[in-house]
Amino acid sequence: MSRMLNKGTPGFEHVPRFWDAARAATIVKVLPGQYYVSSGGELLATVLGSCVSACIRDTRAGVGGVNHFMLPDADGAQAGFAADAPHRYGSFAMEAMLNELYKRGASRRNLEVKVVGGGAVMRSSAAVGERNIRFVREFLENEGMPIAAQDVGDACARRVLYDVTTGKMLVKRLQGAVELDVTAEEENYRKTVSTNAPSGDIELF
Repeated sequence: MSRMLNKGTPGFEHVPRFWDAARAATIVKVLPGQYYVSSGGELLATVLGSCVSACIRDTRAGVGGVNHFMLPDADGAQAGFAADAPHRYGSFAMEAMLNELYKRGASRRNLEVKVVGGGAVMRSSAAVGERNIRFVREFLENEGMPIAAQDVGDACARRVLYDVTTGKMLVKRLQGAVELDVTAEEENYRKTVSTNAPSGDIELF
């Protein structure tokens, strides 16, 4: 029932969204290399293997966002690649989302941060997950932003649902065929990246 979708955030029309009848809510699906900011009235979702997402909101201004990055930074990327798809990298994804939140009224002193992902879903991706976790922790520490809650590492993929209004983050750990699908999707996306130049505890469900 697409007629029930809310309008979404101006400037982020490229981020896919759908109506979830069971939750009676618009779900915004944040894909690898994307970020999205919201003023509420919708839920932000993403699926992670070795990738990491930071879920950040201003507890007073009612604005928040989710990013989804694959690698810490663009070191070693082909010339021009970082400019072609910068938000695939944590160093770009974090700065871009924070700047967008500040533009929309967020204040650094009121930010609540939750971190999820970085799973060792395959032997080949274990080091990538560890690097992503280390990066986001160091970034937030350098910015003076404590992590309110996190679900990172382990040998699993994750499905995440985040509400910027309440700060509630639901995390479902994925196993079996679903986990393999997530892993294959990330691996394929990572190959594309490398070859195509130019508010409390987390609830598990």
